[in-house]
Amino acid sequence: MQVSSMTYIRLLSLCFFLAGCQTLPKPPQQVVDYPISFEAAVTAVTHQLLGTLAKQQAGNQLIIVLDPFVDANSGDVLEISRSIEEDMIAEGKKYYPSYILDRLTPALLRRAQYVLNGTINLRDYQLSTESATDKYYQLSASLVDLKTGVVIAHAMSWIADADLNYVRTPLYRNSPTFFKDKRVQSQIETAETHEGKSADDEYYSSLDTNALLVEAETAYENTNYTKAHYLFQKAAARSDGQVMKTYLGLYETTRKTEKENVANQEAAFTKLLALSIQETNSLNIRFLFEVNSIEFINNNSIRQQYAEWLRMISRFLQKNSYCFQVVGHSSKTGKADYNLKLSVERAEHVRQLLAVELPSLATQSKAIGKGFSENLVGSGTDDAQDAIDRRVELSIVNCQDFKVTP
Repeated sequence: MQVSSMTYIRLLSLCFFLAGCQTLPKPPQQVVDYPISFEAAVTAVTHQLLGTLAKQQAGNQLIIVLDPFVDANSGDVLEISRSIEEDMIAEGKKYYPSYILDRLTPALLRRAQYVLNGTINLRDYQLSTESATDKYYQLSASLVDLKTGVVIAHAMSWIADADLNYVRTPLYRNSPTFFKDKRVQSQIETAETHEGKSADDEYYSSLDTNALLVEAETAYENTNYTKAHYLFQKAAARSDGQVMKTYLGLYETTRKTEKENVANQEAAFTKLLALSIQETNSLNIRFLFEVNSIEFINNNSIRQQYAEWLRMISRFLQKNSYCFQVVGHSSKTGKADYNLKLSVERAEHVRQLLAVELPSLATQSKAIGKGFSENLVGSGTDDAQDAIDRRVELSIVNCQDFKVTP
Protein backbone atom coordinates (compact mmCIF):
# COMPACT_ATOMS: atom_id res chain seq x y z
CA MET A 1 0.00 0.00 0.00
CA GLN A 2 1.46 3.35 -1.05
CA VAL A 3 1.07 6.45 1.09
CA SER A 4 1.04 9.86 -0.53
CA SER A 5 3.69 12.36 0.53
CA MET A 6 1.07 14.67 2.01
CA THR A 7 -0.43 11.85 4.10
CA TYR A 8 3.06 10.87 5.25
CA ILE A 9 3.79 14.43 6.40
CA ARG A 10 0.49 14.56 8.26
CA LEU A 11 1.18 11.23 9.97
CA LEU A 12 4.70 12.33 10.88
CA SER A 13 3.42 15.59 12.33
CA LEU A 14 0.85 13.68 14.36
CA CYS A 15 3.57 11.39 15.70
CA PHE A 16 5.65 14.39 16.79
CA PHE A 17 2.60 15.98 18.38
CA LEU A 18 1.71 12.81 20.30
CA ALA A 19 5.31 12.28 21.34
CA GLY A 20 5.44 15.81 22.66
CA CYS A 21 2.25 15.25 24.61
CA GLN A 22 3.61 12.04 26.10
CA THR A 23 6.94 13.54 27.16
CA LEU A 24 5.43 16.58 28.87
CA PRO A 25 5.51 15.70 32.60
CA LYS A 26 2.36 15.90 34.63
CA PRO A 27 2.48 18.58 37.35
CA PRO A 28 2.48 17.32 40.96
CA GLN A 29 -0.84 17.72 42.73
CA GLN A 30 0.37 17.82 46.36
CA VAL A 31 -1.66 20.31 48.44
CA VAL A 32 -1.39 19.71 52.19
CA ASP A 33 -1.94 21.77 55.32
CA TYR A 34 0.96 20.39 57.37
CA PRO A 35 4.71 21.21 57.20
CA ILE A 36 6.64 19.53 54.38
CA SER A 37 10.19 19.81 53.04
CA PHE A 38 11.34 23.12 51.59
CA GLU A 39 11.57 21.72 48.05
CA ALA A 40 8.11 20.16 48.30
CA ALA A 41 6.64 23.41 49.66
CA VAL A 42 8.05 25.49 46.81
CA THR A 43 6.83 22.91 44.31
CA ALA A 44 3.34 22.90 45.85
CA VAL A 45 3.03 26.70 45.79
CA THR A 46 4.34 26.91 42.23
CA HIS A 47 1.83 24.40 40.91
CA GLN A 48 -1.08 25.84 42.83
CA LEU A 49 -0.42 29.20 41.17
CA LEU A 50 0.55 28.10 37.67
CA GLY A 51 -1.98 25.27 37.67
CA THR A 52 -4.78 27.74 38.37
CA LEU A 53 -3.48 29.99 35.59
CA ALA A 54 -3.27 27.04 33.17
CA LYS A 55 -6.96 26.29 33.71
CA GLN A 56 -7.86 29.88 32.89
CA GLN A 57 -5.40 30.38 30.02
CA ALA A 58 -5.07 26.92 28.50
CA GLY A 59 -2.54 26.78 25.65
CA ASN A 60 -1.64 30.50 25.75
CA GLN A 61 1.93 31.69 25.81
CA LEU A 62 2.36 33.98 28.81
CA ILE A 63 5.08 35.98 30.56
CA ILE A 64 5.10 36.00 34.37
CA VAL A 65 7.52 38.27 36.22
CA LEU A 66 8.72 37.11 39.63
CA ASP A 67 9.10 39.75 42.33
CA PRO A 68 11.70 38.49 44.85
CA PHE A 69 10.19 36.93 47.97
CA VAL A 70 10.73 38.96 51.16
CA ASP A 71 10.95 38.09 54.83
CA ALA A 72 7.59 39.21 56.22
CA ASN A 73 9.13 40.37 59.52
CA SER A 74 12.05 42.49 58.32
CA GLY A 75 11.26 43.19 54.66
CA ASP A 76 14.67 41.78 53.66
CA VAL A 77 15.40 39.66 50.61
CA LEU A 78 17.22 36.53 51.81
CA GLU A 79 19.46 33.93 50.24
CA ILE A 80 16.59 31.45 50.65
CA SER A 81 14.49 33.87 48.56
CA ARG A 82 16.85 33.27 45.65
CA SER A 83 16.48 29.51 46.11
CA ILE A 84 12.69 29.89 45.97
CA GLU A 85 13.03 31.92 42.79
CA GLU A 86 15.36 29.41 41.10
CA ASP A 87 13.15 26.44 42.02
CA MET A 88 9.99 28.17 40.77
CA ILE A 89 11.60 29.09 37.45
CA ALA A 90 12.84 25.51 37.03
CA GLU A 91 9.38 24.08 37.80
CA GLY A 92 7.80 26.49 35.34
CA LYS A 93 10.14 25.46 32.53
CA LYS A 94 9.60 21.78 33.22
CA TYR A 95 5.83 21.66 33.56
CA TYR A 96 4.57 24.82 31.82
CA PRO A 97 6.84 25.32 28.79
CA SER A 98 4.50 27.86 27.20
CA TYR A 99 5.10 30.22 30.14
CA ILE A 100 8.14 32.47 30.55
CA LEU A 101 8.81 32.91 34.27
CA ASP A 102 11.71 35.16 35.22
CA ARG A 103 12.85 37.79 37.72
CA LEU A 104 11.16 41.18 37.52
CA THR A 105 12.82 43.82 35.32
CA PRO A 106 11.34 46.96 33.70
CA ALA A 107 11.77 45.50 30.19
CA LEU A 108 10.11 42.19 31.06
CA LEU A 109 7.34 43.90 33.03
CA ARG A 110 6.27 45.80 29.90
CA ARG A 111 5.73 42.50 28.08
CA ALA A 112 4.30 40.48 30.97
CA GLN A 113 0.70 39.56 31.72
CA TYR A 114 1.17 38.54 35.37
CA VAL A 115 3.37 39.24 38.39
CA LEU A 116 4.09 36.60 41.07
CA ASN A 117 5.16 37.79 44.50
CA GLY A 118 5.48 36.20 47.91
CA THR A 119 6.77 36.10 51.46
CA ILE A 120 8.48 33.73 53.81
CA ASN A 121 7.51 34.04 57.45
CA LEU A 122 8.19 32.22 60.72
CA ARG A 123 4.77 31.73 62.30
CA ASP A 124 2.96 29.75 64.96
CA TYR A 125 1.61 26.49 63.59
CA GLN A 126 -1.25 24.80 65.40
CA LEU A 127 -0.30 21.18 66.02
CA SER A 128 -3.18 18.97 64.90
CA THR A 129 -3.21 16.68 67.95
CA GLU A 130 -2.46 19.27 70.63
CA SER A 131 -3.56 22.71 71.72
CA ALA A 132 0.08 23.83 71.72
CA THR A 133 1.75 25.60 68.83
CA ASP A 134 5.21 25.44 67.37
CA LYS A 135 7.00 27.79 64.97
CA TYR A 136 7.37 26.83 61.31
CA TYR A 137 8.18 28.74 58.18
CA GLN A 138 5.25 29.58 55.95
CA LEU A 139 5.51 30.30 52.23
CA SER A 140 2.76 32.53 50.86
CA ALA A 141 2.37 33.81 47.29
CA SER A 142 -0.08 35.42 44.90
CA LEU A 143 -0.37 35.75 41.14
CA VAL A 144 -1.66 39.16 40.01
CA ASP A 145 -3.21 40.01 36.64
CA LEU A 146 -1.26 43.05 35.45
CA LYS A 147 -4.17 44.29 33.34
CA THR A 148 -6.78 44.33 36.11
CA GLY A 149 -4.73 44.32 39.33
CA VAL A 150 -6.76 41.36 40.58
CA VAL A 151 -5.21 38.34 42.31
CA ILE A 152 -6.11 35.35 40.12
CA ALA A 153 -4.43 32.72 42.32
CA HIS A 154 -3.13 32.45 45.87
CA ALA A 155 -1.12 29.64 47.46
CA MET A 156 0.37 28.82 50.86
CA SER A 157 2.50 26.00 52.23
CA TRP A 158 4.17 25.23 55.56
CA ILE A 159 7.86 24.26 55.62
CA ALA A 160 9.21 21.59 57.98
CA ASP A 161 12.91 22.47 57.54
CA ALA A 162 14.29 24.56 60.40
CA ASP A 163 17.72 25.35 58.93
CA LEU A 164 16.82 27.59 55.99
CA ASN A 165 19.48 29.99 54.70
CA TYR A 166 18.32 33.19 56.39
CA VAL A 167 21.43 35.16 55.45
CA ARG A 168 20.44 38.42 53.78
CA THR A 169 21.37 39.06 50.15
CA PRO A 170 24.26 41.53 49.59
CA LEU A 171 22.30 44.79 49.43
CA TYR A 172 20.48 44.05 52.69
CA ARG A 173 23.44 42.44 54.44
CA ASN A 174 25.09 45.77 55.29
CA SER A 175 21.90 47.79 55.71
CA PRO A 176 21.94 50.05 58.79
CA THR A 177 18.19 49.70 59.30
CA PHE A 178 15.34 47.26 59.07
CA PHE A 179 13.06 48.91 56.54
CA LYS A 180 9.63 47.45 56.49
CA ASP A 181 8.11 50.62 55.03
CA LYS A 182 4.69 51.02 53.43
CA ARG A 183 6.00 49.79 50.06
CA VAL A 184 7.32 46.56 51.55
CA GLN A 185 4.18 46.20 53.65
CA SER A 186 2.06 46.53 50.50
CA GLN A 187 4.05 43.71 48.88
CA ILE A 188 3.52 41.52 51.94
CA GLU A 189 -0.21 42.23 51.99
CA THR A 190 -0.49 41.45 48.27
CA ALA A 191 1.31 38.12 48.77
CA GLU A 192 -1.30 37.19 51.36
CA THR A 193 -4.30 38.40 49.34
CA HIS A 194 -6.67 35.67 48.25
CA GLU A 195 -8.02 34.92 44.80
CA GLY A 196 -10.58 37.36 43.41
CA LYS A 197 -9.48 40.36 45.47
CA SER A 198 -7.46 43.34 44.28
CA ALA A 199 -3.75 43.62 44.96
CA ASP A 200 -2.73 46.37 47.36
CA ASP A 201 -2.90 49.66 45.47
CA GLU A 202 0.49 50.89 46.75
CA TYR A 203 2.11 47.74 45.39
CA TYR A 204 0.22 47.59 42.10
CA SER A 205 0.65 51.27 41.19
CA SER A 206 4.40 51.29 41.84
CA LEU A 207 5.36 48.11 40.00
CA ASP A 208 7.38 49.90 37.30
CA THR A 209 9.60 51.63 39.86
CA ASN A 210 9.77 48.45 41.91
CA ALA A 211 11.03 46.64 38.80
CA LEU A 212 13.74 49.29 38.46
CA LEU A 213 14.77 48.74 42.09
CA VAL A 214 14.88 44.96 41.61
CA GLU A 215 17.11 45.43 38.55
CA ALA A 216 19.39 47.72 40.60
CA GLU A 217 19.44 45.15 43.42
CA THR A 218 20.42 42.42 40.93
CA ALA A 219 23.25 44.58 39.54
CA TYR A 220 24.50 45.13 43.11
CA GLU A 221 24.50 41.38 43.76
CA ASN A 222 26.52 40.89 40.59
CA THR A 223 29.03 43.51 41.92
CA ASN A 224 28.20 45.89 39.07
CA TYR A 225 28.07 48.81 41.47
CA THR A 226 28.25 51.51 38.79
CA LYS A 227 25.15 50.19 37.05
CA ALA A 228 23.37 49.69 40.36
CA HIS A 229 24.17 53.28 41.40
CA TYR A 230 22.79 54.62 38.11
CA LEU A 231 19.55 52.64 38.50
CA PHE A 232 19.07 53.71 42.11
CA GLN A 233 19.55 57.32 40.98
CA LYS A 234 16.84 56.82 38.35
CA ALA A 235 14.49 55.53 41.04
CA ALA A 236 15.32 58.49 43.30
CA ALA A 237 14.23 60.87 40.52
CA ARG A 238 10.70 59.41 40.57
CA SER A 239 7.95 60.46 42.94
CA ASP A 240 7.16 56.83 43.79
CA GLY A 241 10.87 56.10 44.21
CA GLN A 242 10.98 57.90 47.57
CA VAL A 243 11.24 54.68 49.55
CA MET A 244 13.84 53.28 51.91
CA LYS A 245 15.26 50.73 49.45
CA THR A 246 16.16 53.52 47.02
CA TYR A 247 18.28 55.39 49.54
CA LEU A 248 19.77 52.26 51.06
CA GLY A 249 20.90 51.45 47.50
CA LEU A 250 22.32 54.94 46.98
CA TYR A 251 24.14 54.81 50.31
CA GLU A 252 25.66 51.38 49.62
CA THR A 253 26.61 52.08 46.00
CA THR A 254 28.10 55.47 46.87
CA ARG A 255 30.28 53.73 49.44
CA LYS A 256 31.41 51.34 46.70
CA THR A 257 31.89 53.80 43.82
CA GLU A 258 32.71 57.08 45.60
CA LYS A 259 34.61 55.98 48.69
CA GLU A 260 35.99 59.46 49.33
CA ASN A 261 32.68 61.25 48.80
CA VAL A 262 31.55 61.31 52.42
CA ALA A 263 29.02 64.10 51.73
CA ASN A 264 27.06 62.02 49.21
CA GLN A 265 27.17 58.98 51.48
CA GLU A 266 25.79 61.01 54.38
CA ALA A 267 23.11 62.61 52.18
CA ALA A 268 21.76 59.18 51.19
CA PHE A 269 22.04 57.89 54.77
CA THR A 270 20.21 60.93 56.14
CA LYS A 271 17.39 60.50 53.61
CA LEU A 272 17.12 56.85 54.67
CA LEU A 273 16.74 57.92 58.31
CA ALA A 274 14.19 60.60 57.42
CA LEU A 275 12.05 58.11 55.50
CA SER A 276 12.21 55.64 58.38
CA ILE A 277 10.91 58.26 60.82
CA GLN A 278 8.30 59.42 58.32
CA GLU A 279 7.03 55.85 57.92
CA THR A 280 7.34 54.47 61.47
CA ASN A 281 8.33 57.39 63.74
CA SER A 282 11.34 55.33 64.71
CA LEU A 283 14.74 54.06 63.58
CA ASN A 284 15.30 50.30 63.78
CA ILE A 285 19.08 50.05 63.74
CA ARG A 286 20.95 46.82 62.97
CA PHE A 287 23.50 46.67 65.78
CA LEU A 288 24.85 43.19 66.49
CA PHE A 289 26.12 42.53 69.99
CA GLU A 290 28.40 39.91 71.46
CA VAL A 291 26.48 37.17 73.32
CA ASN A 292 25.57 38.27 76.86
CA SER A 293 27.41 41.55 76.35
CA ILE A 294 26.78 45.23 75.71
CA GLU A 295 29.75 45.35 73.32
CA PHE A 296 29.24 45.29 69.59
CA ILE A 297 30.22 42.15 67.71
CA ASN A 298 33.99 41.59 67.66
CA ASN A 299 34.64 42.49 64.03
CA ASN A 300 36.78 45.55 63.29
CA SER A 301 35.16 46.27 59.93
CA ILE A 302 31.64 46.10 61.38
CA ARG A 303 32.61 48.21 64.41
CA GLN A 304 34.08 50.85 62.12
CA GLN A 305 30.86 50.93 60.13
CA TYR A 306 28.81 51.21 63.33
CA ALA A 307 30.93 54.22 64.35
CA GLU A 308 30.08 55.88 61.02
CA TRP A 309 26.38 55.17 61.50
CA LEU A 310 26.39 56.54 65.05
CA ARG A 311 28.11 59.74 63.90
CA MET A 312 25.57 60.33 61.12
CA ILE A 313 22.60 59.40 63.34
CA SER A 314 23.79 61.80 66.04
CA ARG A 315 24.07 64.69 63.61
CA PHE A 316 20.67 63.88 62.11
CA LEU A 317 18.96 63.80 65.51
CA GLN A 318 20.53 67.05 66.67
CA LYS A 319 19.83 68.89 63.42
CA ASN A 320 16.15 67.98 63.69
CA SER A 321 15.98 68.65 67.47
CA TYR A 322 14.43 65.22 68.08
CA CYS A 323 13.82 63.83 71.55
CA PHE A 324 13.99 60.07 71.55
CA GLN A 325 14.02 56.85 73.50
CA VAL A 326 16.71 54.29 72.82
CA VAL A 327 14.84 51.00 73.14
CA GLY A 328 16.82 47.78 73.57
CA HIS A 329 15.47 44.36 72.58
CA SER A 330 16.84 40.86 73.06
CA SER A 331 16.21 37.46 71.54
CA LYS A 332 14.23 34.81 73.42
CA THR A 333 17.12 32.97 75.06
CA GLY A 334 17.48 32.73 78.83
CA LYS A 335 15.36 34.16 81.63
CA ALA A 336 13.06 37.14 81.15
CA ASP A 337 14.55 39.27 83.97
CA TYR A 338 18.11 38.75 82.70
CA ASN A 339 17.12 39.71 79.13
CA LEU A 340 15.27 42.78 80.36
CA LYS A 341 18.38 43.96 82.21
CA LEU A 342 20.62 43.21 79.23
CA SER A 343 18.34 45.08 76.80
CA VAL A 344 18.39 48.18 79.05
CA GLU A 345 22.19 48.06 79.28
CA ARG A 346 22.55 47.75 75.52
CA ALA A 347 20.20 50.68 74.97
CA GLU A 348 22.14 52.80 77.47
CA HIS A 349 25.41 51.87 75.77
CA VAL A 350 24.07 53.06 72.40
CA ARG A 351 22.65 56.24 73.99
CA GLN A 352 26.06 57.10 75.41
CA LEU A 353 27.79 56.42 72.10
CA LEU A 354 25.36 58.76 70.32
CA ALA A 355 26.27 61.52 72.79
CA VAL A 356 30.05 61.11 72.38
CA GLU A 357 30.26 63.56 69.45
CA LEU A 358 27.24 65.64 70.49
CA PRO A 359 26.85 65.66 74.30
CA SER A 360 23.60 67.64 74.06
CA LEU A 361 21.87 64.47 72.88
CA ALA A 362 22.12 63.11 76.42
CA THR A 363 19.46 65.62 77.50
CA GLN A 364 17.21 64.66 74.57
CA SER A 365 17.19 60.92 75.17
CA LYS A 366 16.75 58.10 77.62
CA ALA A 367 17.29 54.34 77.49
CA ILE A 368 14.66 51.69 78.13
CA GLY A 369 14.61 47.94 77.62
CA LYS A 370 11.95 45.52 76.45
CA GLY A 371 13.80 42.23 76.88
CA PHE A 372 12.13 39.72 74.56
CA SER A 373 8.59 41.00 75.22
CA GLU A 374 8.35 42.54 71.75
CA ASN A 375 10.07 39.86 69.67
CA LEU A 376 9.05 39.86 66.02
CA VAL A 377 10.33 36.34 65.33
CA GLY A 378 10.75 34.75 68.75
CA SER A 379 12.61 31.63 67.67
CA GLY A 380 15.38 32.04 70.25
CA THR A 381 17.94 30.62 67.83
CA ASP A 382 20.41 33.51 68.21
CA ASP A 383 21.32 33.48 64.52
CA ALA A 384 20.38 35.33 61.32
CA GLN A 385 16.83 34.03 61.63
CA ASP A 386 15.99 36.11 64.70
CA ALA A 387 18.48 38.96 64.22
CA ILE A 388 15.62 41.47 64.19
CA ASP A 389 14.78 40.47 67.77
CA ARG A 390 18.18 41.80 68.92
CA ARG A 391 17.55 45.26 67.55
CA VAL A 392 18.08 48.68 69.08
CA GLU A 393 15.27 51.04 68.22
CA LEU A 394 15.24 54.84 68.41
CA SER A 395 11.68 55.95 69.00
CA ILE A 396 10.89 59.64 68.43
CA VAL A 397 8.86 61.25 71.23
CA ASN A 398 7.36 64.66 71.98
CA CYS A 399 9.94 66.77 73.83
CA GLN A 400 7.22 68.50 75.88
CA ASP A 401 6.16 65.17 77.36
CA PHE A 402 9.68 63.95 77.81
CA LYS A 403 11.91 64.37 80.86
CA VAL A 404 15.41 62.94 81.00
CA THR A 405 18.30 62.90 83.38
CA PRO A 406 21.63 63.71 81.63
